[in-house]
Amino acid sequence: MPFTDPVRVSVIIATWGRGVHILPSVQSVLAQHYRAFEVLVIGDKDDPATEAVLAGTPARWINLPERVGSQSGPNNA
Repeated sequence: MPFTDPVRVSVIIATWGRGVHILPSVQSVLAQHYRAFEVLVIGDKDDPATEAVLAGTPARWINLPERVGSQSGPNNA
C-alpha cells in the first residue's frame, strides 16, 4: 500500500526486546483507513532481530545508540 498523502501524523511505537511482538502493532497501524501517516519504530538500543522483523514494511526503524530505559527516551528520539 503506497502512501500518497502528505504525512500529517507520526505514529511512534517504542520497543525494547519485543521484536517478535512488534509486527502485529505495525500491521494494525497500516490497516487504518486514514493514510496520511508515517510509522516510526524506535528501539531503545534494541537487538538486530527487531529490525529484521520490520523488513518489508514501510515502518521506519530508528535504534537509539544508548539504552534510555524510560518511555521518554524513545518518544523524544
